[in-house]
Amino acid sequence: MSKKFNTHTTIKVLFDHPAVMFDCIEQMDAQAEIFIRESQFISRLKRQLKITPKEQQQRLRIAFKTENLFQCQIIADVSSVNGDRHLIFQDEVISLFRLCKASLHQELTDSRLRSHLESLRSVKQRLDELAVFDEQDFNHTEIKDDLLKQLSDIYGLLRKNISSMEKMNQELEDMTAQASRQQGDFSDYRQQMFERVSHIYERRIKPTLSFLNETIRLNDGANLFSIINDCITIMDSRGQPDTAHQIFLFSMSLTNISKPINRLSNEVERFLKKTRQGILESNAMEAAYQDLLKSHQQTQTENMTRKYMEKGWAKQTKFAMGLKQQNRPKTYRLGHSASYIDNFHNEVTLRLDDLRLFKLMLPVQGKSKKEGSSKQRMLRADTIYALLSNMRFRETNDFTVMMHYRIEPYFDDYQFTDLLTAIFHLSYQYKKDKTGFKLITTNKRQQIQYGDEAYIYRLQRLELVESDGE
Repeated sequence: MSKKFNTHTTIKVLFDHPAVMFDCIEQMDAQAEIFIRESQFISRLKRQLKITPKEQQQRLRIAFKTENLFQCQIIADVSSVNGDRHLIFQDEVISLFRLCKASLHQELTDSRLRSHLESLRSVKQRLDELAVFDEQDFNHTEIKDDLLKQLSDIYGLLRKNISSMEKMNQELEDMTAQASRQQGDFSDYRQQMFERVSHIYERRIKPTLSFLNETIRLNDGANLFSIINDCITIMDSRGQPDTAHQIFLFSMSLTNISKPINRLSNEVERFLKKTRQGILESNAMEAAYQDLLKSHQQTQTENMTRKYMEKGWAKQTKFAMGLKQQNRPKTYRLGHSASYIDNFHNEVTLRLDDLRLFKLMLPVQGKSKKEGSSKQRMLRADTIYALLSNMRFRETNDFTVMMHYRIEPYFDDYQFTDLLTAIFHLSYQYKKDKTGFKLITTNKRQQIQYGDEAYIYRLQRLELVESDGE
């Protein structure tokens, strides 16, 4: 007779090497079957033996042998189908291994929830038909225990799936990150991602929310909380306050479970809404592009009457309307002409001169803000006048902007009042002396912004005045 282990020892060996059972459960879930073929089971056992020390291999062979598992009632049944033996494990054993690995938790689908709800309705109906409520009556005791067992199973089932559902946030983040790194066809990947998340939402989240909704009305009978409230009322009216209190605690626990599921549902709905919107926009842009491409190809023929694309495309694609009314984006280009290089070097030289000048001057005194006294403002203005009298300038098409960038870096608490002071002073000097440079004011208006303030001004050009002898 071959050597066998008892149930305790066999279970211990199985959990010491759980990879075999984990692989079998994943295989059964993938094939949507309640059994594992003996050939597949042996193949996974051999894989485990290869990574197991030699001194432990014989122990594994005995524990995982089909006859030993069947004798220990770990395997519920062994059936032969087309020459292949099918192993059906006990539900309790499968549930224990599922409990040890979150990825093996079964989806809480609508059919499973309805099955539990039907069982609870059946218990409640038997409770209504019970004539005697006496602890000495076996019928009463069995029905009460069955009711509490049904509620405990529902609560445990929901609680077990909470952890796996809460990990869905990380799954959504991983999907989004993977989509951003997708090198292939992004639109196809996004469509697959949308379908996958939609399946999870429809199959797992939505049924659970409906199951835990106190206000929902079902066509086939009362909802979960309606049944629970009826059972509490029955127990209170029949003199069973302790049992009624136990049922009430189950009701409170089930209400609390719905909160994290609601949060997850809101996040998944936002994810689906944004993804669906992106797909619709992408499809609209692609369809418009194909129409535009087709219209453009028609202009490439030798037919001179089709030199221009038809205007119908712009009218059909509403997002293209009004594009001509928008200013073309301005780019900052570095010139290669001699005059551009000279102006660039002149600007750098003037900025360096300003830096040396401000280092030699005394610190600026006075305040430019309106709340400063008149004496302080006069000190500030005198300092600006002294600085301007030693500064060199060049021709420019925007005198205001040039002055702003020339004096702003060197003044503490700089404000537009300092800029206005400098402009008024120089304007007066150029009009008075009429030598060197002159300011030409145009009717064009520009805006300059500094901090939270904006200043709208008339554009002024600074031009060099040529002498009479030239």
